[in-house]
Amino acid sequence: MTTSDTSPCTTSTYIPHTQQSLEAMRVAQALETARESSDGLNDASTFQTINAAYQAIWAKIREQPQSYTMTMSEFAVFNFFQHLHKDQPDVEVMAREATARFWACASAPDYKPTME
Repeated sequence: MTTSDTSPCTTSTYIPHTQQSLEAMRVAQALETARESSDGLNDASTFQTINAAYQAIWAKIREQPQSYTMTMSEFAVFNFFQHLHKDQPDVEVMAREATARFWACASAPDYKPTME
């Protein structure tokens, strides 16, 4: 879904709703498993699912470092891996800016959350 290019709260990639929803649900389930279990990321399937989502999110941010705004579900994954940004100043700055864009949009009065 794309909105006006003048809005800072846009996403650039449109994925058909059904495909989008299935992948978002799969990632959400894996993220819940990882959060609720002390060894959740030790499960290969859970780790692969969340890591693939995380890498895809980073690719979008790197592609549009000044403008890409994460969806709610993307932010959940991104936030889960926030510790990976430590000790990498250039990556940490980009992560901080992406997080700030998410929160700026999420706190906007006309914000309508989408999971993906």
